[in-house]
Order: sequence, then C-alpha cells, then structure tokens
Amino acid sequence: MSPVPLANTTLNIVSVPLPFVPLRFDAQIVRLITGNERFLFINIYRPPHYIEASFFDELSDFYDATTNLSGHPVLLGDINCLGNTPDTYDVRLSAWLSCYDLITVTDGPTRMHHDGSLSRLDLIAQPSERRSSESHSTQH
Repeated sequence: MSPVPLANTTLNIVSVPLPFVPLRFDAQIVRLITGNERFLFINIYRPPHYIEASFFDELSDFYDATTNLSGHPVLLGDINCLGNTPDTYDVRLSAWLSCYDLITVTDGPTRMHHDGSLSRLDLIAQPSERRSSESHSTQH
C-alpha cells in the first residue's frame, strides 16, 4: 500500500500477515509508520459466548508470535470478556493483561445494550513500556 499524505505527515499503512490463523478469535494486524515511529495494531474479535480457558492460551501464543514483528504493539478489538461490573473485564482477561504488562487505554463501559445496561466489551491496550526489539527503520 502506498503512503497516505496527511497534512505535513506521511502515513504508511501496511497489512501484516498473521503469524498463524487463530481458531478461537478473528485477528488482523496492521503496521502504521509515520516518520520514525512504528505502530503494530493487533485487532482481535472474539465472538460473544462462553469464554473458554483455551481462548487465553491461544491469545498468548498469538501475542507471543507478534514479538518478532517490529513496531509498538497496540492490542485492540471487541474482546467480549465481560466482568462482574459494567466497568471491568473478566478477571481472566485482567490477569492476562497483567502477565503481559499491558495497560488499558479505555476506561469504563464501552457498550450500552438495548436494555440500557452497560458493559466493557472493547479493549485498547499497550505495553507499559516500549518493546526493546522495536526498530525505527521504515523498511518492511
């Protein structure tokens, strides 16, 4: 894909092949390069049904596989891991995020249901610190 001019900044957006095709969720990875900054957007969609422990195993394998890819990772998507209150995630997702030292950018509920109830379904998270393997080269 060719660079996209935006004011005085050029954005280079490239779809990145998946390290493997997950079975328990859909995924897409996009690299955004602007100047010498590289971001790796890891988009996850998990269908809204019972959360199996194997989902977190596969999510771990998938996230681990992205560590070979250059760029500051941003995990985002409709993760469908509701917590016990409208502003929390399932405790297993919270534990998973903690294990990877990921901090959430979203606060509070992210969805209002047809009955007016709220829940926190969507996720935007990133490492609390930049990965040491990040490259600032614009080659891909």
